[in-house]
Amino acid sequence: MAIGYEKKSKFCDDNDVVLYSTGCPKCKVLEAKLKNHKIFYRLITDKNEMIKNGFKNVPVLKVNDKFFDFYNASNLVNSWANNCEDKNDAYKS
Repeated sequence: MAIGYEKKSKFCDDNDVVLYSTGCPKCKVLEAKLKNHKIFYRLITDKNEMIKNGFKNVPVLKVNDKFFDFYNASNLVNSWANNCEDKNDAYKS
């Protein structure tokens, strides 16, 4: 298990965000979105772990106990970014 972006954003601090990735093009896009929005996540690249969880496609984003495919995960991350932009600006000094 590898660790993703280390700097926690002020938004989503209470969520457990896990990215299951093989490094495929879609995986890289989703990982870049998480990094760009400074959303803390754990990165799991172990294919056996993905098979054990029954994943047929990657990337998969797990938020707390919910799993999201690429399309839904992208929309979720975009909505987080749109909803927290002003909140994060308030924390800048």
